[in-house]
Amino acid sequence: MNKINKVLVGIASLAVTAGMAYAAGSVLSEPQVPTVGRSVSRAVDAKFTIPTAEGTYIDLSLATYENAKVENSAGADQCFGSTSSKTKVTFAFENSVAQPYTFKMSTGHKGTCTINLTLRDNNGDVVAQTKNPIPNTGAWNRTYNWEWFLSEPLAVGNYTLELTTSDLQGSNYAGNWGKMGFYAGINDNRDHIPGPISLEKGNYTGMRVESAGNVGYVKNDCSGSYNIVCDEAGVYDLVWGISRSGEGTALITVADKDDNVTTSTSWAIENLGNYTPATVHLEGEVAKGDNVLKILFKAEHGGYILNFKDVELKRVADHYACLRNFAIEGQSVTAGEGYDYNCNLPMEYDGSDVTLSFDRVHGSTAVTAVRDGENVTVTEIADGRYSVPAPAANGETIVTVTLTPEEGSVVAYKTVYTMRIFHIGDIVMTGLNIGGTGVGADVIDAVNAQTPGLTISDMVFTSMPVVTATFADNSTAEAVLKSMDGTKATYQIDGKAVSVSKSFEFIVDGIHLYTPADTDKSTVIKYDGALKQADGSWSNGLYTINPCNDGWDGKQFKLKPQATTVTAPSYHKVKQLILHQLYDNYKAGKVASVTSEGAKVYCPTNGYFIQGNTRPVDLVVNVENHVPGTPFVIDFEDGQQPVMWFEFVYDQLTPTTAPQLQNIAVTPYEGRNHAVVTFSFDREMTDCEISVAGNKVIAYGGGTSLSFPLWNLAWNTDVVVSIPAGEASDVFGNKTAEEHKTTLTIGSEAAVEAIAADRFINVSTVAQLRDAVASLSATNSSADAATTVIYIYDGDYDLGSDALLINNRYNVSLIGESREGVLIHGTKTGISDPIFSTRYSTNIYMENLTLRNDLDFGKPQRAGVGVAHYGGNLDIMKNVTLQSIQDTQVTGERGYYLNCTIHGSVDYICGGGDHFYDHCTIVHEISGGYITAPSTSPSLKHGYVFSNCVIKGQGDYSLGRPWQNEPRAFFLHTTMEAKPDNGAWGPMGTLVTHFFEYGSKDASGNLLDLSVRKNSPTSINSYSPVLPEQYAEYFTVENVLGSTDSWLATELTVELPAPGSPVIKPGVLSWESVNGAAGYMIYADGKLIDYTTSTSYTLSNARETMPDYTVRAINANGAQGHLSDVAVDTTTGIDSVGADINEDEIQYFNLQGIRVANPSNGIYIRRQGDTVEKVYIK
Repeated sequence: MNKINKVLVGIASLAVTAGMAYAAGSVLSEPQVPTVGRSVSRAVDAKFTIPTAEGTYIDLSLATYENAKVENSAGADQCFGSTSSKTKVTFAFENSVAQPYTFKMSTGHKGTCTINLTLRDNNGDVVAQTKNPIPNTGAWNRTYNWEWFLSEPLAVGNYTLELTTSDLQGSNYAGNWGKMGFYAGINDNRDHIPGPISLEKGNYTGMRVESAGNVGYVKNDCSGSYNIVCDEAGVYDLVWGISRSGEGTALITVADKDDNVTTSTSWAIENLGNYTPATVHLEGEVAKGDNVLKILFKAEHGGYILNFKDVELKRVADHYACLRNFAIEGQSVTAGEGYDYNCNLPMEYDGSDVTLSFDRVHGSTAVTAVRDGENVTVTEIADGRYSVPAPAANGETIVTVTLTPEEGSVVAYKTVYTMRIFHIGDIVMTGLNIGGTGVGADVIDAVNAQTPGLTISDMVFTSMPVVTATFADNSTAEAVLKSMDGTKATYQIDGKAVSVSKSFEFIVDGIHLYTPADTDKSTVIKYDGALKQADGSWSNGLYTINPCNDGWDGKQFKLKPQATTVTAPSYHKVKQLILHQLYDNYKAGKVASVTSEGAKVYCPTNGYFIQGNTRPVDLVVNVENHVPGTPFVIDFEDGQQPVMWFEFVYDQLTPTTAPQLQNIAVTPYEGRNHAVVTFSFDREMTDCEISVAGNKVIAYGGGTSLSFPLWNLAWNTDVVVSIPAGEASDVFGNKTAEEHKTTLTIGSEAAVEAIAADRFINVSTVAQLRDAVASLSATNSSADAATTVIYIYDGDYDLGSDALLINNRYNVSLIGESREGVLIHGTKTGISDPIFSTRYSTNIYMENLTLRNDLDFGKPQRAGVGVAHYGGNLDIMKNVTLQSIQDTQVTGERGYYLNCTIHGSVDYICGGGDHFYDHCTIVHEISGGYITAPSTSPSLKHGYVFSNCVIKGQGDYSLGRPWQNEPRAFFLHTTMEAKPDNGAWGPMGTLVTHFFEYGSKDASGNLLDLSVRKNSPTSINSYSPVLPEQYAEYFTVENVLGSTDSWLATELTVELPAPGSPVIKPGVLSWESVNGAAGYMIYADGKLIDYTTSTSYTLSNARETMPDYTVRAINANGAQGHLSDVAVDTTTGIDSVGADINEDEIQYFNLQGIRVANPSNGIYIRRQGDTVEKVYIK
């Protein structure tokens, strides 16, 4: 039997999934250590037949295996886990059809290794062999898909396939393997060069192909590999379009079919944008046939490096000329600084010459040398070896090798190579670094001269600096602290070479340390998005940072590279300010200074920070004589977006005076009867209760402001809001000394502004829907934009993999014809890749539609994170259905959801913000799992509030689990047709939590026993998750969503009454106006035909029969009102009545003038004699 010519192709797609680390079935946990010894579950003669049917996989339990185990049942989730360097798997099978085959498998690994595959026939002869080099996918999920092409027909008969492991790196495991099968035929779609490279065919680690066709998300250690076929061997250029985000290097290699690297190029990424074409010369020759192109990215930061696309390999020559393998006989050669190579001859070296050698490739060379500034003779010995005069002690010889390429189609990208040969004669310091700052040459000379009492000053250190020295032989040493006197430290460094040593001593002045006192306090300030202010600052009422870009909740602030003011409370005397985890997202920079008027502030000389989070720093600033209440000013040098969080160490003063009022602010209330009145003081206040218009109102303390939410105020009245003297108290027990008050003049209810006809858009196709959304960039990109309504007719709106994004928009309403009839769906994966997004938008209203992520909803196998909707600020949903399995809804800042239905199984309501779910239905699709995964900002008090909701579907779920920040969730008066597990709250983040339940009942309305409830196992605070009864009534829509700015979501969902008395007069439909209407929708036989802001509408004459006309009003937010009755047609259709009618007889005609013998219910024309009238018959 002829051996099959095999072709190994790693055509793979690496699926990148973001989200909360959970999945059922398909997402595997960390592998367990395999059982010691041999684990064989089936006999070796267990067989299956190939070809494997498309869409199915080999049942792995049919194999014999050692040092591995089969996880999960047969199918896509089944895999070999607990693998090791000793794993061996053998399949015995029968081939039923003589044909070529493609063997496929998928792997996941947190390290790298090689799988060796051997195919044998029934006689044990090797038919084919290959290797599968498993990459590091960063997870055990099997996201790397690999193919092995068996291009010659495999004869009918019995075979064995053996898989073993080798070359394990980065892990003691050999990865998880699954989705194996022998599939009929070969589909070799590899790219051929010269020619373009199809990026979608690449195998990616850490980066991915984006919808625009480019590769993005490229950071340090990200890589991509491409299986290619070279049709013409030779030298190649790689040409690609790049858009650089940060500094970095691309290491580009090409390896042949035997895994020999034939080209290797390190390319510093050029500062280009807009996908400008760039050319990289590949150093080496690409072999004809099968090859793998690999691009590995490196950076000294953790930020993004670039995006790239339009990759092409262009052939430029037959051969590549270069010099390789430079060596000095008997000595070590390293990369040189300022030279290509460096060789340090030891102190004891006594030879007059050294022997230099190197390899020439496709070229000739000339070698010259300069010793201590003078030319010396270089003698060629033989075989590319040269005798070079050695330098004297403490001297150097510089060797220059010039390459001349061969004639013909030969290129050389480097023609001059240099080497420095240095002879160490003494211990000489060549570099000195103090606390990350290098000193100048004059200081180093003084240290080498061992100047007595040498003092190095003009630098500031706020912690003991680490001092290191570099010597002429490239060795390094760290200094030892000998003594400390005030701000001066004496250091000693010992340099050594062979048996010789030398000590250097010096003084470093400028060390300003602070040791906190026992009475000192400290406060950590981390970013909380809910505390970003409208003026661009950030404030929690005690500490203020201005300006502030934004940040990551619970982590760093993102600042601007400009003077930034940081203010602490007026009773904090700051001793130390620490900028923790300091780096820049885009560009390295420096904290140039930190100042505070009246204080002595010590900011370290080495205030540098890098781009990216690979090496963040904690910058300590020490302060003397701070004036309490005086801000600090941080000045940045360079950088683009420095990030950090703050820690203040301070002496807390105890004020004894009354709190002083700083400001009174009232939310806008013109045309409204509700507002929030905020009294701001000069210090932290406690809870305060006052009386307003006869009602008790509470403002909660914890900051410098007391905010009183006022609701349902009487129209056309003056409302006095007063804090009587002595009623408000600071945290020190000091009470206000005088009354503080303001008066609100509540006028009349505001008239509703009409929604213009050109702001009412009808759509019935995906293309029209996308066009309507695209048009919002011109009409709804500012907060004062008029409302735009997009009305969506019933239909299937399949978005495919291209999401619908309403981002950074304001005041938009999406109204569906019906919840069941409007289906907007598609397939996306990743927590930041929803089907539909209102992220970064404000006041988006959604009604009567269904949003679905088709990733795995309604399918038998889990596929990961599939977001249906990613929310924004002030989202409202009414009668909306959301469908997915994991992360169905990712919430934004605030939202109200009325009569909605949400499907899922894993964390399917997740994210931050305050959100109120009012009479919603939760459908739990798969037993187990979690409904919510909150990530509530610490400054927020509510998180997720579920009021009078119903939970259906499968049971044994958890109501929620902690994700990030300070999670909060409240389930109040919930009907649990499907019941949770007894504990009701699950584990995830180790965090402070606020999880509560009250008044839960079964399907029959019987209260459930909540005494079995337990807090999340990973909660770090202890409490009962059953809400006390006295607190339950607090959780209203007003308190949860409007306590800070008086946002009243329920007034935006008001369902207006039906327009009254709709009638049809000749050619015109008219109706009575509806108070609060912003416009009217016109229907014919139940179908929307038009929209108007008037109370009349001109009808079309094109209809053969008169349809039933109805009307409904919409409110200012686009919410639909009740539908009117069918309009009454007052047009008779009768011109005259003939003389043959018996005048004594009562006769009936319909409105079209046709006589009716037996009229039923409705409106008719009745004639008796000369009397004609319209009547209504019941």
